[in-house]
Amino acid sequence: MSGGRSARIWLALGAALGIAVASATLVRRDSAPGGAAAASGDVVATVNGQPVTRDKLARFAATLARERGRLELDAAERRRILERLIDEELLLQRGVALGLERSDPAARGAIVSAVMDAITSEQAREPERAELEALYREHANEWARPGRVTVEAARVPADAADADARGAEIARR
Repeated sequence: MSGGRSARIWLALGAALGIAVASATLVRRDSAPGGAAAASGDVVATVNGQPVTRDKLARFAATLARERGRLELDAAERRRILERLIDEELLLQRGVALGLERSDPAARGAIVSAVMDAITSEQAREPERAELEALYREHANEWARPGRVTVEAARVPADAADADARGAEIARR
């Protein structure tokens, strides 16, 4: 077996095992009162010690709802989103355990890209209405429509003997 194929097999096996453990944890957590989610009101699931927060679930659900042109998703869809977040966390943990974040350029690039996106989204914010109005007032001439322009055209045959004189007369007028 080649090294790449072996790594993929181990990744798949680890993911399947992790999904089974996570599913069992979710079932046990849902049936047991006062579980980990109750102790920490912000955690909706824990995957091998890593929390999946209510905020992360809400952001993911809101993004998906926006893409689908809806305000909210129903409970079944939110449950599928939670399962996907758990699957992603399991795959991420298995990939890190295999050292893919260091050895695989695509994985490394995706991690760097995600960190850059997180940094830029933290710094970006929606401007307040007052800020937008002030910006518009300060730069009103940049958004102003230009005034009406009238263009006149005159045709002077180039082969006419007095073409230069006629062109000069038209330009003067």
